[in-house]
Amino acid sequence: MRIIVVFENRTSTLLFSRDLRALHIPSMIVNTPRGIATSCGISVELDERFLKTVYALVTKNKYTLFKGVYRVVRYSMGTRYIKL
Repeated sequence: MRIIVVFENRTSTLLFSRDLRALHIPSMIVNTPRGIATSCGISVELDERFLKTVYALVTKNKYTLFKGVYRVVRYSMGTRYIKL
């Protein structure tokens, strides 16, 4: 499964992506899906197996504009985003 990490602004998103890269965690910056209400147009997508690391980074670095983590569930009829 994939997860999407959402922040309120681009700067926080890019800093978080940089921190993941420093830990050699594969991720990519994606457009924030319309199904997720946020003010920032980009988010970070990565494999769910890194979920504990995501929460550790958010806690350690105190990203004040952190909005949440969403699981990406793909169905034959579309995609659903479940907040974790």
